[in-house]
Amino acid sequence: MPKAMHSRNQLLSREPLKWGILATGAIAKKFVSDLHSSGVGTAVACGSRTIEGARAFASTYGISKAYGSYGELARDPEVEAVYVATPHTLHFEDTMACLRNHKAVLCEKPLTVNARQTALLFEAAEEQGVFLMEALWTVFLPAVVQARRWAAEGAIGELLLVQADFGFRSPFDPRNRLFDPALAGGALLDVGVYVLALAQLFAGNKVPRIKASARMAPSGVDESTSMLIDWHSGSRAHLSCSIGLDTPHQAKIYGSEGTITLPDFWMARAAILETPKGRTVFEDARKTLGYDYEAQAVTEAVRSGAKEDPTLSRAFSLRLATTMDAVRKQIGLVYPGEEP
Repeated sequence: MPKAMHSRNQLLSREPLKWGILATGAIAKKFVSDLHSSGVGTAVACGSRTIEGARAFASTYGISKAYGSYGELARDPEVEAVYVATPHTLHFEDTMACLRNHKAVLCEKPLTVNARQTALLFEAAEEQGVFLMEALWTVFLPAVVQARRWAAEGAIGELLLVQADFGFRSPFDPRNRLFDPALAGGALLDVGVYVLALAQLFAGNKVPRIKASARMAPSGVDESTSMLIDWHSGSRAHLSCSIGLDTPHQAKIYGSEGTITLPDFWMARAAILETPKGRTVFEDARKTLGYDYEAQAVTEAVRSGAKEDPTLSRAFSLRLATTMDAVRKQIGLVYPGEEP
């Protein structure tokens, strides 16, 4: 069985962490709701760009302390772990501030906008002796865990191909963060990270060969990107992402002896195994959205003294960031302030 495949009862055996929530947007609301309703942790403080925003968020979610700046939150001595939910371009500085205040950090995906920044964050985490993980919640969902278990047990034989798509239609608006290059907009960093992470989850943190092409939005970011990936092991991936097209959001893992299907893979509630022996369906009846599983993985690591998750490790995030850098180089996407 791959590492970090724990049962729910095993995970809940750890004492919950005291969390600080850095930023109070839509994703932070989902995370805190799952954190509290599942009982795997407690948010004791939140920080926003304004004290009014922080107080409103704190009141809604029963959080005792509200701060009108991210720095105050990072310095709170009661906070053990921080969930960073700011826009892509702020992940680096906000996570770095938390690490330097000796906080464990779970930072929303993508961890940073490029591999250089990702490496610097992990170096800082190592220097400070604290835990750091990219918040790719999909990895910890029970259906994805089951799919990995099937693959690890050889249920589908040799891995041959991963197919995955993630696309949704958003009207073009240069003021929208999705289309703003100054905010590291585009399909790749917003949803392409999911398809790439899924392929890497099954194929491993190996150096792949990549061919990418994209349709660019008028603002210069990628509206739709397609990727063909070959690993030297012989595994391949056909991946696509879009902020201009609605796609099925399905992942399919093909092996020499069967297939695994993950409908709506990024928030998967089912996994389907099909082999010559028959068809097996795993269904997840969770009551939460599923963000609590990644929160509990952080608890498990921090309480055991680990500085990284065995699956979403430094090596995993660095490989993912390096792959996205390679894709952006091929499609000609450079964000402001980056070297071309």
